[in-house]
Amino acid sequence: MWPFTTDIDDTPAEVRTTHQSIASLNNDVKASSVNETFKTSWYDFVKEWLQWVDSIKRLSVYTAPLYAKSTEYRKRLLGYFDAFKLAGGKPTVTPPPPPPPPKGLGDYVITGVAILAGVLGVAYVVGQKVKG
Repeated sequence: MWPFTTDIDDTPAEVRTTHQSIASLNNDVKASSVNETFKTSWYDFVKEWLQWVDSIKRLSVYTAPLYAKSTEYRKRLLGYFDAFKLAGGKPTVTPPPPPPPPKGLGDYVITGVAILAGVLGVAYVVGQKVKG
């Protein structure tokens, strides 16, 4: 994956979606009587998530690895929703949908070709105007 990608536009939305779902499930876990092993694992996950969010919230540029990390957290969250139900918990909200699959190399090639064509087109038009 390129270090910068169109997926970066989705990073803040991905973080918000995951954050809201973590907050909702956290309320359910706190109110539940599921076993302490699950709760400890969950609270460790929440702590890790909050530390990661705190580390990126001041960034003005998002990169593909940040987007990938945010979708990784959502996948882990979905696993916790399933584990919570297996442990006897009853989530009061539905889990978020799985994150979209990453873009393939073909998407980047097409985007690159389109940008190159646009640059060449502008250069040609400017060149024609300069000639006369």
